[in-house]
Amino acid sequence: MKNILKIGVALAALLCAVGAWAEQPLVQDGKKSVFQRLVTHPGAALYSGPEAGAAKVKDLPTFSMMYIYGDEGDRFRVGSSTVKSDGWIDKKLATEWPQAITMVFTDRTGRDPVLFFRDHKALEDTCLLDDVSGAVAKYQKQLATNEVPAKFPVIASEPMDKAVAQKNFYLLPVLSIDDQFYENQGPRLIEVASINPGTGDDKNSQAASSPKGKDSDFRTGFVFVIDTTISMKPYIDQTVELIRNLYDELEKNPNADKMAFAVVAFRSNTDRS
Repeated sequence: MKNILKIGVALAALLCAVGAWAEQPLVQDGKKSVFQRLVTHPGAALYSGPEAGAAKVKDLPTFSMMYIYGDEGDRFRVGSSTVKSDGWIDKKLATEWPQAITMVFTDRTGRDPVLFFRDHKALEDTCLLDDVSGAVAKYQKQLATNEVPAKFPVIASEPMDKAVAQKNFYLLPVLSIDDQFYENQGPRLIEVASINPGTGDDKNSQAASSPKGKDSDFRTGFVFVIDTTISMKPYIDQTVELIRNLYDELEKNPNADKMAFAVVAFRSNTDRS
């Protein structure tokens, strides 16, 4: 009888261990292996539980990509990897990201600045106009005056005075894609996530820029992604040397205290990714 009890206890422990190990994110509707993801908003934080009084674990950087493990009340259970969840995040400070695609602006040569519309209907209505080019030119002219009327269809624009530098680009998570006009050689409508950095006095956003005359809280992050598969060793050595030299040079910069570094390694062994 004692042996049977020992076996039962061992089996229960094994099942618990397997259950913990088998934790995985929620799968997207209609998919078998594509997990649900989200990106964080300014002010997002990780909490120990779904309840309002749960302790804060840590603040999360804006636009952090997290996997969704659960949905309860006003919070998502999330994790930074597909191995296990890390905690809970307020739904109002996150946007679900089903595409896992990002977008950057192309070279400005031969095109006008990209416009960001208030919603899908505003953009769709514009595409159905007889003179789309004329309407877009009118929007751009209105934006240039800095006097935008209420319910104006366009809420923002790519910088009009100069092109976005190719070495200092905007990275925009793509939330959805509408090809209803694209099939007839028309435009492709893309919904993207973006953040208005504000002017330092917006309580709902982290200050990415400050009012004129004040020091900015903006920090620059350098992230190096390295393939650490054994066959890549010669290139790894060269990359490490490059990172070391770059770090030494930037340490001499007067703004060195506003720079942060990170290294992300990956390899062909998917069990350890």
